[in-house]
Amino acid sequence: MAFTGSRLSTGVVDVLLIWLTVDVARWNELAMKILVGIFVVVLNYAISRWLVFRKKEKAE
Repeated sequence: MAFTGSRLSTGVVDVLLIWLTVDVARWNELAMKILVGIFVVVLNYAISRWLVFRKKEKAE
């Protein structure tokens, strides 16, 4: 559930950033797709690393 939710969230971030940078700000489409894509990959990694696949603490 956490994995699916995190991927859906970064998908929304991707669409919003492309909309803001290309449609609203009228920046270069190709450059923004590359930069936003890199940002989303890093964000996916960070969320997966820290939230989805973190190791559970052992209760002593």
